[in-house]
Amino acid sequence: MRWMWFFWLGLIHALMGAPGDAIPWFERSIAVNPRYWVSLACLSGAYSSLGDTAKAAQVRRQYDAVYRGEELDVRHYSQQPAFQRLFEERVANGIRQAGIPLPSIKT
Repeated sequence: MRWMWFFWLGLIHALMGAPGDAIPWFERSIAVNPRYWVSLACLSGAYSSLGDTAKAAQVRRQYDAVYRGEELDVRHYSQQPAFQRLFEERVANGIRQAGIPLPSIKT
């Protein structure tokens, strides 16, 4: 479960609008559990948010290799409208920029 703690630390940084600070935590999460596609999606999105399209594409390929069709629904992580709004504004846009489909969040 250590990978989940690392994921959450990365997500907290991303939600605060600091994708550069989120990257090392998402990478640690992936190092422990390389099949956790949510960390891969968020890492690709963080790189994309910073304009590093080469790294975003590299992580996207890792994501494509493990993704099995599940849906990333932020409501599984929090029912709080403020959390969902921050996720949409600061995380989801980067994930979409990386080319990973993500449904819009209705808040």
